[in-house]
Amino acid sequence: MFRPTLTPLSAVDTYGGHFAAQISCGVLAVIHIGTGNLKPVSMRTQSMAFTAGQILWAGTMLCSVSAAYARPDTRAMTCAQTQALIKSNHAAVLTTGPNTYDRFVRQFGNECDWPEVPVSTAVPTKDGECRVYRCEEPINLPD
Repeated sequence: MFRPTLTPLSAVDTYGGHFAAQISCGVLAVIHIGTGNLKPVSMRTQSMAFTAGQILWAGTMLCSVSAAYARPDTRAMTCAQTQALIKSNHAAVLTTGPNTYDRFVRQFGNECDWPEVPVSTAVPTKDGECRVYRCEEPINLPD
């Protein structure tokens, strides 16, 4: 009796109790998960499975690319690079430690919401501490 070897495809229909797979001889089939019965797939289903695969691949690539540029780490940059990044973007959310991040702004700009103002702070960089600015409410000193 012929027992096909099933290789799941990366991105095909897995909803509705069906799982599409490619049989070792190159024929695409759908297995109903409840019964395990093999059913041949039409060309239209193959086309939809291919399109679904392309969409999943594109989504995966977008997620990995956006994750790579999501939040630069000040510890991996020099002080000059950190300050240039903030200055060129006017404001930037940067990772400053294993579990910390903050939004940093230019010293003279309109990036802070009222009543906040740019306040100097230090962040760790490759070449030591670096002075940058973040938005904070000014401290009200008593008269």
